[in-house]
Amino acid sequence: MMSRVFAAEGSVYSQLLPAMEEIAGMRAPLPWPRSVVTGPPPHCLVLRDLRPDGFAMVDRKKPLDLQHCRLMLRAIARFHGAGMALQHLRPDAFRAMRDALGADLAAMKETLKNFKHFLAPGQAAPDLVRDRFGEEVYAKLKELFANIPDKYLDFVLPDPEGGNTIVHSDFHLNNILYQYDKDTGAVQDCALIDFQMARYGCPASDLMPMLMAFTDKALRDEHWQGLLRGYHDELQATLRAAGCEDPDAIYSWQRLTAQIRRHWRQGLSRAPLFVHVMTGGDEEMKAVQKMVAHLLNKDAVGDAPTVNLKKLPAVAQRFGDLVQDVIDWGWL
Repeated sequence: MMSRVFAAEGSVYSQLLPAMEEIAGMRAPLPWPRSVVTGPPPHCLVLRDLRPDGFAMVDRKKPLDLQHCRLMLRAIARFHGAGMALQHLRPDAFRAMRDALGADLAAMKETLKNFKHFLAPGQAAPDLVRDRFGEEVYAKLKELFANIPDKYLDFVLPDPEGGNTIVHSDFHLNNILYQYDKDTGAVQDCALIDFQMARYGCPASDLMPMLMAFTDKALRDEHWQGLLRGYHDELQATLRAAGCEDPDAIYSWQRLTAQIRRHWRQGLSRAPLFVHVMTGGDEEMKAVQKMVAHLLNKDAVGDAPTVNLKKLPAVAQRFGDLVQDVIDWGWL
């Protein structure tokens, strides 16, 4: 697994991102750091340090505000859109880059064997909101979370109806850097990092876990549709910049909304652990780090350490609010 993901990131920086920048006419500031040195396989990556330009990680304990969301969605839309442009305008070159990522069906099944450890803590999530919603909703949530591990492959496979591209596939707050004004502290830009899990798939598989886990109900209530429209507009603008004359034929608003309806369960299933880790203390973060270290160690013996989902007030509140939203949206 590890040899594949490191090779994938080398391919992203040495081939894919430069091709995306070229076909879409992207100029600095780019939505990702430039690789200063990218050796031939096995790749050696040296990335430009963004800290002198004011880039830093966001405060993970707080939900993203509107401007952070807009910048994040603009960056991922340009990534998705440039990938679609490559696929549409240079299909042979795109296929070679896609295949170089090594994320074929067999590789994804192997990766999911380990990924199920990240889904396991979610089995306790319905208990966090049982008192808030009652037995009918609780039973629906129990069934949904019980089925997620066996059905998760459906979320990582490309959309059979089309509208696929290269996706980040590990899109969360730890893999984003924000640029802040040195004088005012205002957020100005966003850069994507850590492309080890990049693969060919459905854009909504990036969007839904991020938007559902790292926003709060007040923002979703007021801006959900506007944020998705902004993402779609930026993706289509990227397609036009690349010379695609009919962006709707490549990725329409209807295709995006259909993918969102397909992937909301993925977002809901990942939200409890994301919020648990991001809002918890050192103990919660170290528990996940131990589990990851065990899974990545090919010489490790025994079962990986487990992560127990605690009924932390922030987790129960934010997950409960998310459940309320999927009820209000007619999804649950």
